[in-house]
Amino acid sequence: AILFGSFSVNGNVPSVMCEMKDPMQFPLALKTAMGMVGIIYLMVMGACFYGYGEFTQSDIVDSLSYFPANQFQAFNEPFRKWTGGSAAVLGNVMSVLLLVKLAIGLPLNLMVVFYSFQTFRYTKDYVPAGSAANKLMRLAVVALAVVVGLVVTNFSQLFALVGAIFGPLLQTVLPLFFSYRIRRVRSMCLRQCVHYAMLVVAGCTLTIGTYESVVDIVGGH
Repeated sequence: AILFGSFSVNGNVPSVMCEMKDPMQFPLALKTAMGMVGIIYLMVMGACFYGYGEFTQSDIVDSLSYFPANQFQAFNEPFRKWTGGSAAVLGNVMSVLLLVKLAIGLPLNLMVVFYSFQTFRYTKDYVPAGSAANKLMRLAVVALAVVVGLVVTNFSQLFALVGAIFGPLLQTVLPLFFSYRIRRVRSMCLRQCVHYAMLVVAGCTLTIGTYESVVDIVGGH
C-alpha cells in the first residue's frame, strides 16, 4: 500500500502533459523520472535498513534522534527510553529537509486537485482559472490539507489506508480497464501475463492491505 501511494503519479499525468511544450515526450520523461525515483528510493531504503534495521521508527525524525544501547532495548522498549545516545541536531536537520520537501511537493500534489476542479464538467464553469472563485477553491483545498495534517496524529497509518484503497484502483485496475476499452485489441501473451500479475498484486493490496491498515488504525486507538 505504501509503495502504491509512493509511486502514485497517474493523477498528475493530465496536468503535467498540458503544461509540456511537447506532450509527445511525456513517455520518455515519465520513464526517466520513475527510474531516477526508484533508484533514489532503493538507496535510501538500503541505507536506512543498514543503519537501523528492524527497529526503524515510523517517524524518520525519531529514528535519527534516538539510538538503542543494545538489541533488547531496540525491540522491547519505547524509543524515548533508549539509552544509546541521542542526536537532536540530526532530528532538526531532517525536520528542515522535510519542510523543504513539503514546500516543493505539496503544490505539485495539490495541483492535481486544482486541475480536477478546473476541468471537471460539473465544476469547471464555477471555478475558471484566474477567477476569485478559483483562488478561493485553492485556499480551501490547502486549508483542508493543513487541517488533516493537524488532526491526524499518525499520518503514516492514514496514508497506508488511502494507498491500499485508492492506489490499486488508480494505478492498476482503472488504467488497464480503460486501455483495453480504448484500444479494443488483445495484447501479446507476455503483456497479458504481466497485466494479470499486476491485477493480482493490486487485488492483494486492496483486500489484505486495507484489512491490515484498518487493524493498525483500530489497534492504535
